[in-house]
Amino acid sequence: MLGRGTGVTPVLAAVVCTAPATGALADLATEADLRFEHGRELYRARRFQEALNEFYVSNRLSPNHKVQLSIAHCLLQMQRWKEAFGAFSEYLAHPGLSDDERAAGEGFLAQVLPKVARVRVETEPAGALVFVDRYNLGSHGVTPRTLAYEPG
Repeated sequence: MLGRGTGVTPVLAAVVCTAPATGALADLATEADLRFEHGRELYRARRFQEALNEFYVSNRLSPNHKVQLSIAHCLLQMQRWKEAFGAFSEYLAHPGLSDDERAAGEGFLAQVLPKVARVRVETEPAGALVFVDRYNLGSHGVTPRTLAYEPG
C-alpha cells in the first residue's frame, strides 16, 4: 500500500511513472536524427522533394538551425523561391549562429532575393498574427514579418 510503511514505495512509484516520459523524448530525438540522415541521403541523390519532407518531419520533432538550413537548401534546389526566402530567413533568425554560419546563410539568401518581391508587415503593437489568403492553414508568423512573393 502506498500510504503505509517506510515511504519508499511512493518514491519508487514516482520514479516509475516518470520513466516513460524520458524514453519518449529519447525516441523523438532518435526519430528526428534518423529522419535528418535519411533526408541527407535523399538530398545527395537529388531527390529534393522527398528530402524536404524528411527534413520537415525532423524539424518538427526536434527543431534546430542545421535542419532549417537543409530545408532551405532543398527549396533553393527546387527553385521554390518564396519558400526558400522564408526558410533562409528563419535560419538566419536562429540565435547563436557562428559568424561563418551567418555569412553562409546570408550568401544563400542573396541568391534568392532577385527572384522574389518582398512585403514587410508591421503592426502597432507588434506580435499580430499574419494571414494571407489562407486562414484555415495557419499564420505566416507574427509581426514584424517580411513575406516573399513571386514578382509581378
